[in-house]
Amino acid sequence: MKRSFGAVFVIALFAAQATPQKSFEVASVKPNFSGDGPSDPKVSPERFSWTNVTLRQLVQVAYDVRPYQLIAFPAWADNARFDVSATTGMVASPGQMNSMLQSLLADRFDLAMHREQREVPAYALVLARPGGQLGPGIHPSTKDCESVRARPLDSITAQAEYAGCSPQLGLARLKVSGFRISFLASGLTRIFERPVVDKTSLSGTFDVELSWTADPTMLPNGVPSPSSVPSGGPSIFTALEEQLGLKVVSDRAPVDVLVVDRLNQLKPD
Repeated sequence: MKRSFGAVFVIALFAAQATPQKSFEVASVKPNFSGDGPSDPKVSPERFSWTNVTLRQLVQVAYDVRPYQLIAFPAWADNARFDVSATTGMVASPGQMNSMLQSLLADRFDLAMHREQREVPAYALVLARPGGQLGPGIHPSTKDCESVRARPLDSITAQAEYAGCSPQLGLARLKVSGFRISFLASGLTRIFERPVVDKTSLSGTFDVELSWTADPTMLPNGVPSPSSVPSGGPSIFTALEEQLGLKVVSDRAPVDVLVVDRLNQLKPD
């Protein structure tokens, strides 16, 4: 359950959309042998860069998938690190940026995959209280950020609205505004590294704020919990019930997975 939280933010940004396949105008992918720790990605509508990133992280971002959704991924691709720098030559939407990164991986690593559906262990997100009463950390919203984030980023206003709808996910805090409960379930999926399916029957959009005590096994790359993260507070499971009036229960769910058919070493620029 260890992963880069930089990847979390970028994966949320690259929500999968049906867009024509495009390529970056200019792109560079080079091996990184520094031995440094992972970095955070840098993304704008016209540029993508990520330093000291693993190939698994790049694939997860490009295809908006979690580790349990990647099948037959070779061990070397989890260890090798790369520096990626690319420009779009246009104001790209998140879906277009996603497609460009997929194209780059196919070109430089000869990546080919196919999709399957498999049933895997999951959590169901349900109401925790008999009367369905919600907790103090969740309220109906007046915004619809899902619609905002689906629009093209073709103006300063659209980019500002998009930024204002960005979810916040940290080591021990989650905050989203103007999203449906299914989006919250997706955020919890990234925390638990297990599919979380919305079975609350709640409709409409919500503002949600949740905080908990970080579990060391869930921190990126196994680093110790920093002093800025409160200790002695509730677990994520307790926080869900007390703050949101929700809980997760064990379940199974069919999940789309990507099976790697072909993946080779980096081709030179």
